[in-house]
Amino acid sequence: MTELKAKVWLEKDGLPVLGEGRARLLEAIDEEHSILKAAEKLGMSYRHAWGLIQKIRESLGESVVLSIRGGDKGGSTELNENGRRLLKEYYDKAHKLERILEKAHL
Repeated sequence: MTELKAKVWLEKDGLPVLGEGRARLLEAIDEEHSILKAAEKLGMSYRHAWGLIQKIRESLGESVVLSIRGGDKGGSTELNENGRRLLKEYYDKAHKLERILEKAHL
């Protein structure tokens, strides 16, 4: 038997903002407080991760991370309020679609 599957992504003005891969990257940044560590955790290069963050910013028109340069302790990167709101919106909508598909038994 086959199953119906769907992929969810958010767009703004026809430009992709956030899908599953970018959402995982934002989650990893939030957990690791580092783009480099998040990239390593997900098996991607720092350059690729940084490029994805820039694509989100370009599509959304605003930044989703806050980078803090640090002296002795080193720097860190974390999600800003826009990033947290975007990630919540993505998962809220993805879960809503999952529930619709479950109810439809397709």
